Amino acid sequence: MAGQEHRPDEQLIAGLFNFAPKMTRSIWAEDGQEPAASFFSPFRCDTCGTDLAGLRYYVTATIGPKHTNARETLELCEDCYLYFFT
Repeated sequence: MAGQEHRPDEQLIAGLFNFAPKMTRSIWAEDGQEPAASFFSPFRCDTCGTDLAGLRYYVTATIGPKHTNARETLELCEDCYLYFFT
């Protein structure tokens, strides 16, 4: 994939909108919430489909464009996480 920008698979993300990092409560009360920690996983990325083991990040996305729609939790590879949040 040299020279190509990493992109999620359009078929896997069809109907999903408003991607956001999954938040968790900080152990320090004054910090409020922080993004959930990454973790190692041998399972495929929910947005690009790569089955290479590696770091995964929990994110949420709405099913449909409205922010009030139901949210789904996804596991993203590091490349997809960077694609959505940088």
